[in-house]
Amino acid sequence: MIFAGLVISAVIFLPTMLLAFVLAIIICVAAWEWAACAGFDASSYKISYVSVILLCLVACLKFMDNQWIILIVYCGFVWWLIAVFLVIRYQMNKNVNLSSRLLKAMIGGVILVPSWLSLILIHAKTSGVALVLLLFFLIWFADSAAYFSGRKFGSKKLASNVSPGKSWEGVYGALSISLLVGVSYVLYSEMQFTYAILFLVLVVLTVSFSILGDLVESMFKRMAGIKDSSHILPGHGGVLDRIDSLTSAAPVFLAGLWAMERVL
Repeated sequence: MIFAGLVISAVIFLPTMLLAFVLAIIICVAAWEWAACAGFDASSYKISYVSVILLCLVACLKFMDNQWIILIVYCGFVWWLIAVFLVIRYQMNKNVNLSSRLLKAMIGGVILVPSWLSLILIHAKTSGVALVLLLFFLIWFADSAAYFSGRKFGSKKLASNVSPGKSWEGVYGALSISLLVGVSYVLYSEMQFTYAILFLVLVVLTVSFSILGDLVESMFKRMAGIKDSSHILPGHGGVLDRIDSLTSAAPVFLAGLWAMERVL
């Protein structure tokens, strides 16, 4: 709760560039944890990996005004489409060919950098603070709803080989609460009907991909033989465990907003 409160305060009160710095710290901690998931145990390798990720973030800030920066977000979006296929194969007990530490390190970059960049670009938009907060609340409410509905009604496993605790009933609970949050935002924003319908579709897609992000991190942790990404947050695992849903949801949410702006 303290972590969430600090993040919300940063989103509300900090200008975009300062928020970028705060989120960069979180991403660097997550990169340290991802290095362990990728199989790099030595501290020297982890420091090198974090340094590379940090350089990528700095480069994004330096070239933020260039049009090609959107390609980084779309790279993140494409990765999550590929991740659907990988999770399905892993669930089917098929080889996903992710034994290479270098490949897993590159995947970590495609996960962490676009998610950070997406949050910054959303925050910089008109009504960006509200949109970032909406994204956070969507993920947090969906995660809580999935937990409680899965615990109460869960019987059909979502992906037993990837994350045995998740159920389809939990997914339904997450999507239901996300629609309620989305409708509340639509009413608050007084959106036009067509835009509101598309926005609610985007809300459902965003939360669906947030669930995928959780599954993907679980898959990589299982391949690495670890339970939590770290123990930096007592009782809650690591930073990566807290932001796994956000890393997938943010690029999808931003890509959807861009698509809606082009269509309407």
